[in-house]
Amino acid sequence: MTVFKFTAKNGRIDYRVTNKDNPTRQYVKSIMDARWSVEVYHQDGRLWRRLVIAC
Repeated sequence: MTVFKFTAKNGRIDYRVTNKDNPTRQYVKSIMDARWSVEVYHQDGRLWRRLVIAC
């Protein structure tokens, strides 16, 4: 297992662990970015559903 430490501009620290063989830091960051875009997509969907129900 490999642990990567990422520090955000606001000072928040995230740790990511992977069991991939010889992962690069850039590879792990690209996976994190892709996962974040999926999270944002689902958050937007929940927001729109709340707005539609409220109308």
